[in-house]
Amino acid sequence: MNNFPPAQDDVGRNTAGNSLVNEQFLDLRELLGALVQHRWGILSVTVVITLLAGLWIFATTPIYRATVLLQIENRSNRPIKEVQDVYDPGYGTYEQVGTEYGLLETRELARRTIKKLKLIENPDFGMKSGGGLADIDWLSWLPFLADTSAPKDSAAEDARTLEKAVDLFGANLTIEPMYGTKLVRVHYESKSPDLAAEVANALSAVFIESNLESRLAMTRTTTTWLNERLETIRADLNKSEGALQDFRDKEQLVSVGGGSRGLVEQQVTDNAQRIQEAQRKKTEYASAYKKVKEAGNNFAQLENISVLLNDKVVVDAKTRVLEETQKLKSLASRYGAKHPAMATAKAALDSATASYHSQLLIAAQGVKAGYEVASETERQLSIQDQGVRNQVRGLDRKQAQLDALQRDVATNRDLYNLFLTRFKETESAGNYQEVVARVIDPAVVPSKSFKPQKKKILLWGLAIGFALGILSALLRHLLSDTIVSAEEMELLTGLQVLSALPEFEDKAKGSTQFVAEPKTGFSEGLRSIRTGLLLADLSHKRKKIVVTSSAPKEGKTTISCNLAMAFGQMERVLLIDCDLRRASVSRSLGMTDKLPGLTEYLSGTAPLDKCVHRIESGKIDVLPVGQIPPNPGEVLASQKFHLLIESFAAQYDRIIFDSAPCQAVSDTLLLVQHVDAVIFVVKAESTTRNLIKNSVRQLRQARAPLVGAVINAVNMKKHSKRYGTYYYDYRYYA
Repeated sequence: MNNFPPAQDDVGRNTAGNSLVNEQFLDLRELLGALVQHRWGILSVTVVITLLAGLWIFATTPIYRATVLLQIENRSNRPIKEVQDVYDPGYGTYEQVGTEYGLLETRELARRTIKKLKLIENPDFGMKSGGGLADIDWLSWLPFLADTSAPKDSAAEDARTLEKAVDLFGANLTIEPMYGTKLVRVHYESKSPDLAAEVANALSAVFIESNLESRLAMTRTTTTWLNERLETIRADLNKSEGALQDFRDKEQLVSVGGGSRGLVEQQVTDNAQRIQEAQRKKTEYASAYKKVKEAGNNFAQLENISVLLNDKVVVDAKTRVLEETQKLKSLASRYGAKHPAMATAKAALDSATASYHSQLLIAAQGVKAGYEVASETERQLSIQDQGVRNQVRGLDRKQAQLDALQRDVATNRDLYNLFLTRFKETESAGNYQEVVARVIDPAVVPSKSFKPQKKKILLWGLAIGFALGILSALLRHLLSDTIVSAEEMELLTGLQVLSALPEFEDKAKGSTQFVAEPKTGFSEGLRSIRTGLLLADLSHKRKKIVVTSSAPKEGKTTISCNLAMAFGQMERVLLIDCDLRRASVSRSLGMTDKLPGLTEYLSGTAPLDKCVHRIESGKIDVLPVGQIPPNPGEVLASQKFHLLIESFAAQYDRIIFDSAPCQAVSDTLLLVQHVDAVIFVVKAESTTRNLIKNSVRQLRQARAPLVGAVINAVNMKKHSKRYGTYYYDYRYYA
């Protein structure tokens, strides 16, 4: 257990896609291992079921099967077609042949065959008992059980007996179509080979006779029905033709649609174009009118409306203002403000400005009037367009009524011609009857029994017994939902087990067990983990190691503390408590919870040298959580935390992280992004398999560099057969 392969991120085992395939492969290996473990139980169940199948074979009465081969004729081969072909969608098709197959299984055909052969009186048929206890009249011995309320009706009793015989007949009858052909096999099974052949041949003969009789009756019935139906259809045709002519006379229709509808449709098109033009003008005026309303008498805003500035009168007024302004500037350069020429120029500028503003207001009123005219034009055109469209819809309604009446006339005329034609054909075919089926191979008396099929039953017994054995083995395996051995852990997750750590009696020394009792099996197991990681460092240095588990109380904190002390004997080691929700490292090592730690440093309330504490007994430095933060996930995902880890990596040879459980919170999935190795802790006989698989799957999906698993708190005495080698090795070194 000391030679470890590279971490799984080096070989691509932690990618999401590969992990799913790997877990499926491991599940199969786990199940195969369970089958091998319970192989003798599987063999025992298989042998017992097979022996029971053999006993059932020898206790079963042999059944014989006789077979008749029939050919179902295709009705399309007849020289003259009958009227039923008109409304039979299966004429000359696979459906028609399939119908004939179904007729072979009808109860009426079975009744006729039973009566023909008098099967009820035949003891081999099975209606009468074969002697023994079945022949005793128990009611004569127990008269109080007899029904004496009313005399029995012999006719009703005979009918019930016949129906029971039909049920028995159907249970022994099998119809087997030969798909792709018009052949069908008729099988009948009986304990008497002679009776089986007799019934099969009789059923085929009764089937052919029954079909001939039914088709003759159908032809006669159809002729009568067609004659009556023709009169009704003729009356419907006359009625529909009269309704069509009445509609044309009422509406004075010569041609509905055509040219008149084309003119109306052109009006609709023209109106649409005119409405579109009116809407365009309305939109232009609406935009300008909105700006005019917002500006009101504010001339500064009115001057920014482009529509007003395009008015010629406004342009001329603005030009005059510009000219007067220029004159005033020219005079200002030569005269003072009180000079008469300056006063005259200012008066002229004020007059031009007032005229300009007046023209702006007049132009604004023009925009309002233009908007109102455009709106009214659009409304009038819409009313006109609606009237034209109503006219088109009226023409369409008349055309639809005319089309419906014309279709009614055409349908009745076609139906009348069709029935008239079929009526004449039926009269011509009245004396012709076809053979629906014929016997290709009659049934012969079978020489070998059909049931029981000894080889097949034995093979089925063997297969069922084997399947039941496998099922029972898998159930026994699956009902054990926890992990006990390293092999089970490796088969379940694909993770190599770094060590299986035994239970220790002194729980108070749990987190310092490695230092307090260095010669125990627990301490030797930690040395095994340390040695494996050191050997793995030859290919890739793993300075930052996360210790996590699926759920709380699996021993991850104990292993984190002791593993840090194990490395502390050889290297400079820092133990960081990253379980920011339920910090436990400080309490486990006998430190007070009030010491500053990771939270205080990241929040800036304490310097780093005050947050890292020395444990001399274990020769390690410890960074506790400190005060529990309100947002643990954000702390672990922060850039400051990442930079802190990188600075620690430059100072220490090894950093051990005690993280939160995977299934409890997602903090660990954030932490594994900053580390080189992840050790997964599982408590023996405690954590369920599904919980373990889900945790490992989450870690792999987060691209965690999983290096292996540790099975903790193993009862070595209880599982000495599984851990005998490791347990006695630890005791020897202890």
